[in-house]
Amino acid sequence: KSDESQGETKLYYSPKESELMDKDITKEYQALQDKIKSLEKANAVANEELEKSRTEKKEALISQFVSEQKKEGKILPSFEKQLFALLSSATDEKVYSYSKDDETIELSQRELLQEVVTKLPKLIEFAEISAEGEFIIDRQPYNRAGDEVDRRAQLYIKHGKVEKYEDAVRLVLKEDKDLHTEYANEQVQK
Repeated sequence: KSDESQGETKLYYSPKESELMDKDITKEYQALQDKIKSLEKANAVANEELEKSRTEKKEALISQFVSEQKKEGKILPSFEKQLFALLSSATDEKVYSYSKDDETIELSQRELLQEVVTKLPKLIEFAEISAEGEFIIDRQPYNRAGDEVDRRAQLYIKHGKVEKYEDAVRLVLKEDKDLHTEYANEQVQK
């Protein structure tokens, strides 16, 4: 025989009272659920605004970096949009590490790319060529001195510095002694 006694469950509330209490609990539960949904929506809006702000800040920093590198002659103006797109797509989450002078350096994709661009040699140098400073011609890398002489001569004519092509060539060669030497060497080799 078992000494366990069997208990009876007694109802302390009438069925109507239990039903009303269940409704109150359900109302409280629903109110809490509504509040949770409202807070989740507010959180989503705040997160969107935060992400938008971060994106705008990142784009402003990248735009400033690209402009600085263009001014320093590290990138050609024609590559400005491509570099901006590349830096924009680079993440800060992915980290690369390398050793330099027995020291481990860790950089994000974007930081690494910016470091590479910063260390590039000047591709273009902006300098005054005209004696009177009437206009500025950019010094671009060139393979043939003759092509560069022609490019600058055309700009002199375009800006009204001279009218005749022959005069423009003479002026270009007079104002840039290095280019004059390279051009003369090219003419001798022909």
